[in-house]
Amino acid sequence: MCSFCMATFIYQEVVFVTTSANYNTIISDYFSVLMGDKLNFQISFNKENREVSLRNFRVIARFAIEEILGWTMEVAQINLTKQVLTDLCLIKALKKFNPNEEVNNYSIKCILHMIYPQIQYSIEAEAVDIFKQYLQIDEYVNSEPKSLPKAYFLDTKDANIRVRAIVSYLIKRDFSGMEMLEIYDFFNDTKKVNEWLKERKLSNIINAAYDSPISMLQDIFNYHSNIDTANYKAYKLLNNGDNTNLHNADVFYDILDKADLVDTDIFVSGVPVYSEFKEIVENNINNYIWIIIYIASNPFKRLGYCNNENIEALTKYCKDLLLNFEIFAE
Repeated sequence: MCSFCMATFIYQEVVFVTTSANYNTIISDYFSVLMGDKLNFQISFNKENREVSLRNFRVIARFAIEEILGWTMEVAQINLTKQVLTDLCLIKALKKFNPNEEVNNYSIKCILHMIYPQIQYSIEAEAVDIFKQYLQIDEYVNSEPKSLPKAYFLDTKDANIRVRAIVSYLIKRDFSGMEMLEIYDFFNDTKKVNEWLKERKLSNIINAAYDSPISMLQDIFNYHSNIDTANYKAYKLLNNGDNTNLHNADVFYDILDKADLVDTDIFVSGVPVYSEFKEIVENNINNYIWIIIYIASNPFKRLGYCNNENIEALTKYCKDLLLNFEIFAE
């Protein structure tokens, strides 16, 4: 039986066997477009069912690569280009079930991974590598500068993933020797953080993706440490970078409430204690990280409480927790 009648493809540990009718229908649809009989695909792709569309794309792409070009997967990894994909109408096929702006930014390796899932690919790793070339840092310090792909940071799912991956990498790279509270203070310093963003050519990207640099930092912390998002949103720690209304009792008690704590968990007769608080948070630091940061910044003087041994013990405990807190936990 020839390849037009039956095709067997193995992907993601699943064996999918097309029926001859289904296979011939998909290939016929492809040939109609390839030969110019149709302007676009009619039946093979559906944006409402991406799984089926991707499966059909693999059928068409593998047919084009293996039957028309006579290439193996290994040869395709070396020779496949955007021009070849365009000439074979495979870019047109991708745009039938993916947003145009995302397809325009798909790399060859990304598309090869769609066709052959056994080829390893990470959008995060690729974004970091492209941005390092753009900044000419690390292994690309002596290389020719490269511009970013057009619309690389448009407001799409993939763009958001790229931004987070790049910012995560640069924070880890530039601040790895600093404690979490020091990093937090740096990103709350408007002058310092704006200089850093400008130096890293991130200003426009961050302004488009986040409300403020500190909200960016919080997003990175939350993502990499699996911190409870509701707790983070409720915290309102920096209120978009404005410190003027933060260190007051109303904000403090709002934080406690949203973190499922009450004032008696921290205060006894108006005096902070840390034994009960320690019991609550020590096995679930991530869920309480923002209240820990807040206490570590020692807000009690601003809240009108007298500084004493209990306050110092609680503040030190929170600072010690942050010393061992791994921001980029795997």
